[in-house]
Amino acid sequence: VIRLMDASAIAEVLERMNRDPSTAVDADLAREIAEREGVKAFVAGDIGMLGRGYVVSAQLVSSTDGGVLVALRETADDDGEIIAAVDRLSAKLRERIGESFKSVRASEPLDKVTTSSLEALRVYSRALRADDAGDLEGAIALLEEAITLDSTFAMAHRKLAVLLTNSFAPRSQINAAASKAFELRERLPAIERNLAAAYYYAYVEYDQAKEAAAYRSALEVNPDETTALNNLSIVLQAQRRYEEAEELLRHAVELEPTGSAFTFNLAWTQYAGGRIDAARQSINRYAEAVPGNPYALFLKSWFASAEHDYDLADSYVDSVDATRGASPTWRSFVTGTRAVHAESRGQLGRAERQLRENMGVEEEAGDRGAYLQAAAEIARVYATYRDEPAQALRIMDEAIERHPLDEMEPTDRPYATMTRLYVVAGDLQEARRLLAEYEREVPEGVRRGAPFRHAAAGDLALSEGRVQDALTAYRAWYDETGCTNCALFELGRAYEMAGHPDSALAMYDRAAEAPGLTRIYGEYDTVAQTYKRLGELYEERGDGERAVDYYNQFVELWDDADQELQPVVRDVRARIARLVGET
Repeated sequence: VIRLMDASAIAEVLERMNRDPSTAVDADLAREIAEREGVKAFVAGDIGMLGRGYVVSAQLVSSTDGGVLVALRETADDDGEIIAAVDRLSAKLRERIGESFKSVRASEPLDKVTTSSLEALRVYSRALRADDAGDLEGAIALLEEAITLDSTFAMAHRKLAVLLTNSFAPRSQINAAASKAFELRERLPAIERNLAAAYYYAYVEYDQAKEAAAYRSALEVNPDETTALNNLSIVLQAQRRYEEAEELLRHAVELEPTGSAFTFNLAWTQYAGGRIDAARQSINRYAEAVPGNPYALFLKSWFASAEHDYDLADSYVDSVDATRGASPTWRSFVTGTRAVHAESRGQLGRAERQLRENMGVEEEAGDRGAYLQAAAEIARVYATYRDEPAQALRIMDEAIERHPLDEMEPTDRPYATMTRLYVVAGDLQEARRLLAEYEREVPEGVRRGAPFRHAAAGDLALSEGRVQDALTAYRAWYDETGCTNCALFELGRAYEMAGHPDSALAMYDRAAEAPGLTRIYGEYDTVAQTYKRLGELYEERGDGERAVDYYNQFVELWDDADQELQPVVRDVRARIARLVGET
């Protein structure tokens, strides 16, 4: 029942309270220490004079409400009897503690991070629980409240940056929060100092080596630091070091089995590394542990869509919509995901409707950059599938007129997506201008952490006939992103233009077979295009069997495509029939 909290443990808590570790602990301070550490109760004692003798008293006090659970006293005739009286008192107290604890309701544990404000720590801990439950807006609001209570609360600033990242908030907001935590790092204990530095190097001054080093330094202090284990695994994922990433995440899950982020990232890593069955087991364990949690539902949706079961994938998204539809963040995820699924299946009208709804959600939330991003996606559909570049440019112009770029922070402007749109719509002059403005306006550190910039540069180079430059850009895109199939389709196109058909075919094959839950979650969907092009190339090579296989995958994907795309589907069906007839 009793666990003694020794002097070193108390000193550690005092340091997190920004108090001198040698501070004398009175009853008020003891209660705060107990609450911070999740201790149900503490003992307060006193020795007082009673005539010529002494009275020794002790109280067992609840840390939750300060109520006295047990009050005892013993007397000593003189100072030589005091030790014996304390022993008798201790024995009685031990007899009473176990029974008294039955009436004490354990309070929610507080996170062990540095702040002088107990109330700020309470609010911060509530924010973590809200995030685990999928209440992103609530968690962000609580973190902002914690920062109001203690503006020097570095870990609240850091966690705010994390949740803003997870909710795809404007980059300027993410960077501001991460920068503030970084500024306050010097007054922190070693682990927190390294966590603050690592997130800064991940987003503000992108330096993956420094980011990884900071997380490793935190793990040297405490090998069981779950945040460092989780986030270092993400660095390793981006480097496609899946086995190492999985090892870290398994350790984190062992330490905190209910930690949603750890199991989520474990499944993601396993799938990306080709361990599909293990990923499925992790996803199912996660979903069973947190039924109805939107993170779990989206993970299951991504798993289903990676295997092209879009009906099942949409059903999970619908469940999120039914329970979290009022949340702007989850509404954005829902509409964006439905749009990707629809485009993958050639359902352009549905994709456009979802993207327009997404624009409304982002506009209401004040994220003008995300509004332009969605508009660019709609415009690209017109330019790519409908061969209507003029309409594509009109859509983009109307969106920019509504939300001009110069009214946004440079880091919030979707330069890369817009550049790619102007390339596919044939306005190379505007594409060049945007790319040059991006290089000029966005800080270098932020640019280094944006692999998608290479996609825009590659598209422009390819359209201008600079094939080698395009290949270089697309390779950089692939190398810098943890996405398992990003850039592979584009590399295939570039190799074709360079006159290297074998390399092109190898890239298309990799794009079609690459595992990973990011399979269709690059900025643009290329799955259908990949299948169709593979069928054509294998047909040209006289490999009818493989051509039919990829043509069938294309037809299955676009079986319910919009009528305007059905001529393409009928042409592919005719190719299948001809090839099957030939065999």
